[in-house]
Amino acid sequence: MCREARLTDAELVDLCKRISEGQCKEIEQMDSIQARLDSSS
Repeated sequence: MCREARLTDAELVDLCKRISEGQCKEIEQMDSIQARLDSSS
């Protein structure tokens, strides 16, 4: 939604930014776990 929407409300823009940042961190964490699991097998 955040990438496609033309948001003008500052609160929504900030919320979308925080959601996106959180998702990026979670993806990095999943990648790290997967790399650890791959190296242990």
